[in-house]
Amino acid sequence: MSDKYKFLDNKPIGKDLFEGKSQQRIANVIVDIIKDDKFKVIGIDGGWGTGKSNLVKIVDEQLPNHKFFLYDVWGHQEDEQRKSILVELTDFITDSTKPLVTNKDEWKNKLKKLLAKEREVTD
Repeated sequence: MSDKYKFLDNKPIGKDLFEGKSQQRIANVIVDIIKDDKFKVIGIDGGWGTGKSNLVKIVDEQLPNHKFFLYDVWGHQEDEQRKSILVELTDFITDSTKPLVTNKDEWKNKLKKLLAKEREVTD
């Protein structure tokens, strides 16, 4: 029975397998925008399974000196979004294998303060 079904992996491969190489062309434009000093924000819009994550992976591979933080909104749809994104972003920048900050404990403490239910007010 297991031979009857083939499950596809949901992870981006970072390659444009489309005949017209549309993702590669879009990735090249995004890379040019990111390299421009006037770069601000780029939004990628599309339905589930249209290749947004794969497009980001292609761009990531073309910009090895940049860091890409990916947040799966759909995967956290049942979670408190503010908390989820803060936790994942803090984990991303303090990752023990390749930390982006040297003061990990300070960032972890900042996260605790941001997630606290109560605030301390001082004069």
